[in-house]
Amino acid sequence: MLIVTRHRAKRALVSDRSEEQFLVQWKSDLNTPPLSWHAIQELVRCLEIVQDYITARESACKLAVALCDKRKSPDTGSEDDCRTSPFDRLRLHYGRTSYRSWSPSMSSSSTAPDLKDNVVTDVYNGRLDSDEYGFIFARSRSTGPDVIVVDIRALTTDEMIRVAQESKIVNANVAIRAEYVRRLQKVKGKKIHIVNSLDYSTPSLRFRYIDDYVLRDGVFRADIATQEGCQNCSAHMGRNIGCEYTKRCDCLEYAAVDEARLTSAEMIVYQQGLREGGSTMGLPKKFPYYCEGTKYRRSGTLVPFYLDSRRPIYECNDNCKCGRFCRNKNVQFGRQVEVEIFKTDDNRGWGLRCKEDLYMGQFVDTYRGEVITDEEATRREEASGVVKASYLYSLDKHAEAEGLSKEEIYVVDGEFMGGPSKFMNHSCQPNCRQYTVSYNKHDHKIYDLAFFAIRDIAAGEELTFDYLDKEEADGEEEAPEGAVRYAWRRVCSVTMAQDATDPFRDPAADATLDVPATLAVGRNASLTLGTDALIVVDEALRDAKNGCCGLSLPGTSKTTHSIPFFDVLWAESVADGDILVQYAHRVSKHVVRPRIISYKLDKSDGPLAAAWAESLLVKAYGAAQRQKRLKVLVNPFGGQGNGQKLYDKHIAPMFAAARCHLDVETTTHNGHGVEIAQGLDIDKYDALACCSGDGIPHEVWNGLAKRDDAARALLSVAVAQLPCGSGNAMSLNFNGTDSPSLAALAVIKGIRMPLDLVSVTQGDRRTLSFLSQSVGIVAECDLATEHLRWMGSARFTYGVLVRLLSQNVYPADIAVKVEHGSKAAVRELYRTQTSKPSPTFDDRATPPLNTGLPPLKYGTVNDPLPEGWELVPHRQLGNFYAGNLAYMSPDANFFPAALPSDGCLDLVRIRGTLSRPKGIATMLAVEQHKFFDLPQVDYQKISAYRIVPRDQNDGYISIDGERVPFEPFQVEVHRSLGTVLSKSGHAFEAKGV
Repeated sequence: MLIVTRHRAKRALVSDRSEEQFLVQWKSDLNTPPLSWHAIQELVRCLEIVQDYITARESACKLAVALCDKRKSPDTGSEDDCRTSPFDRLRLHYGRTSYRSWSPSMSSSSTAPDLKDNVVTDVYNGRLDSDEYGFIFARSRSTGPDVIVVDIRALTTDEMIRVAQESKIVNANVAIRAEYVRRLQKVKGKKIHIVNSLDYSTPSLRFRYIDDYVLRDGVFRADIATQEGCQNCSAHMGRNIGCEYTKRCDCLEYAAVDEARLTSAEMIVYQQGLREGGSTMGLPKKFPYYCEGTKYRRSGTLVPFYLDSRRPIYECNDNCKCGRFCRNKNVQFGRQVEVEIFKTDDNRGWGLRCKEDLYMGQFVDTYRGEVITDEEATRREEASGVVKASYLYSLDKHAEAEGLSKEEIYVVDGEFMGGPSKFMNHSCQPNCRQYTVSYNKHDHKIYDLAFFAIRDIAAGEELTFDYLDKEEADGEEEAPEGAVRYAWRRVCSVTMAQDATDPFRDPAADATLDVPATLAVGRNASLTLGTDALIVVDEALRDAKNGCCGLSLPGTSKTTHSIPFFDVLWAESVADGDILVQYAHRVSKHVVRPRIISYKLDKSDGPLAAAWAESLLVKAYGAAQRQKRLKVLVNPFGGQGNGQKLYDKHIAPMFAAARCHLDVETTTHNGHGVEIAQGLDIDKYDALACCSGDGIPHEVWNGLAKRDDAARALLSVAVAQLPCGSGNAMSLNFNGTDSPSLAALAVIKGIRMPLDLVSVTQGDRRTLSFLSQSVGIVAECDLATEHLRWMGSARFTYGVLVRLLSQNVYPADIAVKVEHGSKAAVRELYRTQTSKPSPTFDDRATPPLNTGLPPLKYGTVNDPLPEGWELVPHRQLGNFYAGNLAYMSPDANFFPAALPSDGCLDLVRIRGTLSRPKGIATMLAVEQHKFFDLPQVDYQKISAYRIVPRDQNDGYISIDGERVPFEPFQVEVHRSLGTVLSKSGHAFEAKGV
């Protein structure tokens, strides 16, 4: 991903034109990504990013100017001073107003501004290269490849150069418009035009045009076998005649009966059917469309009955014998008129109009989008706030008649993809109306939403419809109990005003919303909710030596700063309407510290500031819980003995800034974590946060497991790690870091996620494992180096090298319950699971009270070998390593195919007789992410195993880094038994396969 952070105009060397350049921040896994300037020609593959930048700043600038004019007084300075935009120095034009800044799109006679103040320190201006996979990376001035950038859409260097040489475009808005027009040309159907005579803006490039619904998880069309076609027709029948054959048309079985054409016998059958709910097959139906055109009507337009009654329309389909020219095929052929997307001049955003006259009843277009479940629609609505609801349309036309529950109803979301009908605005006197059209009478859950003209519409007149559909809603209220509701319901939690604005506009650019995206906080200062960051604009930041308003920015000349939403900790409107924002400031690559932005506002601005702060928190936290209730366990003895110091300096301030509710306790002895978790009041806490290595989380899991209500405790209380030990694998996997402050930020923003836990039985003991079990070189290099804890994580590397050189073997008999036995199967499973969208909520059922651990499916190590298992001797075993997580240490992604809740352990086996060079190369391959594909590495996914050490009196067995007796043990996986806080909510923070 990349972010545009600044903008400048630069005089071209070979022409009198000027080109726009943008400062691109290449976001990578590292915390300090490089910055580089690029001409617009080099960014043609990521114009959405440029457009986001321009839109946010135009919105901020317009609002700042408007508020400045409103608040201007003789005491605040001259009119010219007041109207100086904070974007003047950014060379960003923002509409054809008298306040327009200089830009390259102005005449060549305009004087280019001095660019000296555009110099930015620490900006990478070197060459950008691409590797064999197409990734862009910046080459360090001294040491070669420095940072790999993770935007796969970016152009390679050669293509950048070629496009830049061939392109005549030097202005960003022109490039954006050209790209949008190019995309419109690919849309099926009659041509779509775009017109904007008011300013330079273009609809969002993030919107994707589609020709049919996109079905998301949990959404299914009816089986194609149910799509019956009319079989009593022939290809010529429907060409000029439709209504003559409605008695025999299977497709019209559920259509409205034509009562005027009923015979006496048919009337009796019809009335009996109304009373008893019988079939209307064989009765004449009302044909939906005119089959012949006249001076006053057009062939193919809706007949008055359907136009007024809003009854469902059933069209013939591809299985029908009536042929392509059937008059009962209309909407399925798509839009047949040219339309024009245009910028309205009354602050309603974009609108839609037709390039030709439309007749009453004529089909205009369908409403397209993603079809999602009601559950997913609720999640999206809650996550995005009130604006989101305007995009959601419930497909509940047949819900009451078919007895569909609310959860079974599908919803169409047209926010991110759809057609030009997205731009149709609201009107209380609309000229269009929406109708339901079905091609499969047996599919009551998915059908088309079609717009038809309800009166003649002249070419150039804006197309509108009533968002609330009050006419139909009034009709529903008068319907008798039990009657079918013929409705296309819009899922909306907000009551629309009489003169409602266009809900399809980009919220960041809509100045008429109740809560604006931009909050003016002073003269030439504003806070803007951008696409993925809070944008701070303040002229007072320029050349500030000690920062301003809490922003510690010494020596900077920038007036615009971007704070990623993920870094925002808290926001609120404090006394007298002041606004306060706390965020994680990047002090260095591995350290963040809380910082404050605060501005003093008028008391009357308090409600607006509070609402804006809430909008910021919604974007900052998304699906994560705010103000978590944390039971914090600090281990002062772990690692190098710095646990308490690390907590006080790096972790506690972050939790305080995020307004977390804390109960802090210091562990005093081995097993203290077990005691605390076992006696915990699970209703008082959302998570147990362990400031330690991996040992305290191991104790916590097993303390929760000892409770009478173990199943409920493991589900309701998440376990998190704040890395303060020598082994911090849990934090690496879920927080993506072993930095205490960055891990604190990840826990603050952490999303609940199920995690497989593992039962280990040995002797008469049963314990839980969350990390790994190992026998052989890994166990020995971990447990036999306890005396080297002062080395930190380097002790593991040292231990591996020493034992590789000695070529030790660890004989054992092993029986395994294999679920995916080949690397190809493991890779396929991993890619299938990680390609699925993130779960919207935790759907695990709450266990009954006093439910303990789940029963053991395969018994214990003391029981006979389960049926189908076979103990296989491994006389030259060098390493037996079973992992539940991916990372075992910062550079050891031993289990790249691991998944949080797939019900499997990842098992690695390596022979101990490998040559020393090959053994060392095998271990080095872990750090290079090549370990999985090595032929000497046996990699499987298993659900259980038993291992019996042989030919040794003593040795090392490691369970989650803790030593256990050297004797046989058995393991089985419990799917989704535990709960953690994770950054993503669905996967490990590790490179997969």
